[in-house]
Amino acid sequence: MTDLKKYQEELSKCSKCGFCQAFCPVYAVTGREPEVARGRNVQLLAVLKGELSISEIEPALSTCLLCRACVPSCFTGVKTDELIRAGRETFVNAKRGGVIQKIVFNNILPYPGRVAALLKIVFFFKRIGFAFLVNRLGALPERLRIAGSLMDDVSKGFMRFRPSPQATTHPGINTRGVKVAWFKSCGFNYLLPETGEATIKIIEGLGYEVVIPDNNCCGLPPYAHGYTDAAKKMARKNIEALERYEIVLTECGSCSSFLKEYAELLSDDPEFAERAKRLSERVMDSNEFFFKHLNLHPSSLIPHPSFLKVTYHDPCHLSRYQGITREPREIIKSIPGIEFIELPEADWCCGGAGTYSITNNEISMKILERKINNIKKTGADIVATSCPACMIQLSYGLRREGLNIRVMHVNQLLALSLKP
Repeated sequence: MTDLKKYQEELSKCSKCGFCQAFCPVYAVTGREPEVARGRNVQLLAVLKGELSISEIEPALSTCLLCRACVPSCFTGVKTDELIRAGRETFVNAKRGGVIQKIVFNNILPYPGRVAALLKIVFFFKRIGFAFLVNRLGALPERLRIAGSLMDDVSKGFMRFRPSPQATTHPGINTRGVKVAWFKSCGFNYLLPETGEATIKIIEGLGYEVVIPDNNCCGLPPYAHGYTDAAKKMARKNIEALERYEIVLTECGSCSSFLKEYAELLSDDPEFAERAKRLSERVMDSNEFFFKHLNLHPSSLIPHPSFLKVTYHDPCHLSRYQGITREPREIIKSIPGIEFIELPEADWCCGGAGTYSITNNEISMKILERKINNIKKTGADIVATSCPACMIQLSYGLRREGLNIRVMHVNQLLALSLKP
């Protein structure tokens, strides 16, 4: 239990007041005490005391969104998201992790070529209707049937495969004498490539030269699931690919969040600790970069082709992990021809959280329903956000409700209004 022992003091800080209940998206739809921060902390403490095994509390560990909604509401400042992640690491180290997860995190995600090859196979079978046929025959496990259903629905809108671009330099006019390294997130690069194209257009429009290094996954998926060694392996590879650049930019709120945590992740690595710290200091999310460097005066932008009402959903890794909330809103408000409408409970998790909608589908869909109801109240034409998982989840929810509301990244909106 070495993973949990170092968190014993943090666990002991929980006063069990239950104030976290009002802020937990999972508890809001289940009402089950084991699935709120207080209940989870009690169970983790019981594991430390030998009263429960780590396997017995796995359900409480797996249903946490890691959204951090409970952290700012906690009077004693318990970092429950860190405790849950430590519990998951303990579970994995007890050799309880899934075989598929081990293969994906250790043997596929660190290698972009393998990710591309796997996706080619997946989309090939999808195109020939294999997934539909097997799903109809009921030969797939429940989780795979759910994944197929989500993929089918999302793909009707925008899902398509594009190979990972190798290291290259865009031939833009480098009027600033600075190269910006664009970090390719897996979600945007493979599923929503138009978002990356919009980001590159804006960077070049600002006079920067865009370089696309051959990075791999940021490492957040394995880290969140307790596979810390796999996350460190990916972090080291990314440091070697990115450390030469002055600015490292990504439009994925989850990626920018975790890249900034490399310093802490590799703090005990004698070779990479200092290198990780330097890289983390150079990482910027596109929202903060564009807000800082773009002239947001209306004269620098052309009116949007059609008048639109736009609302904004806060991704958890952008708002709570990085504190970036004002910047995307100001960018949207600066675009001529757009009326910004604040979304009720804008920072309430949508239930996407990576693969959460597959592994915990029933809970995820109930959380999503609350988000969709709030979106309907705004009367918006477009929901803007800054996370691929959120975009896919929200798009699925809106389409399921038959709503003619588009989901777009903030950068896509901005790119449409840039002067040529």
